[in-house]
Amino acid sequence: MQPKLELVYDANQPILRPPLPPRSVSVSARAARLAAADLDIDRLEMKVTERLPSGIFQSARVLLVGFSSVHLADIRSKLRVLNVAATAAAMDVRQLQDALDMGRGFTHIFVNLDAFEDVASGVDALMSCRPNVPDRIIVACSEMVGGDDFGSERSMICDATLKLPISTPRLANGLLTAQMNHSAARKTVCEFGRRT
Repeated sequence: MQPKLELVYDANQPILRPPLPPRSVSVSARAARLAAADLDIDRLEMKVTERLPSGIFQSARVLLVGFSSVHLADIRSKLRVLNVAATAAAMDVRQLQDALDMGRGFTHIFVNLDAFEDVASGVDALMSCRPNVPDRIIVACSEMVGGDDFGSERSMICDATLKLPISTPRLANGLLTAQMNHSAARKTVCEFGRRT
């Protein structure tokens, strides 16, 4: 059996470390980095809105169900950047069916799956609500998903899934893709209905 190697520090001079900056410098440096990051975010959000076709989301009215105040404020601000016409919120997911009944004027419904007791409860709630609002675009949101999902395999519950927190470019992509998935699913249902 070979002997284990052991690292031993053997130097004639002590290791010199650079002195730590005074606390006031590190706080001001952090503030400067945060300010620069905010400017970068603003710049990127402006690029997103410049690249979108003019007025693409101006007729969208979004109902947000089950979001915490932090996520709610964040998503609303990003929807404003995208020029969404209106937003409203129902904080409790137990109000989902009531919100859907009252929110007939909404085109999109964003549901926070993390607000349910478990994923299965959220999926069941969306499956039972979906037939009652076939004309609405439903977007599921969660911190627990691995990433955004724009596939049509979840069409029984939603038109797209977004991972929280959501950036403005991903939100724009999610809105567009959910709208396309919703239109394709409705077209398929109509074609199926004509054949039977």
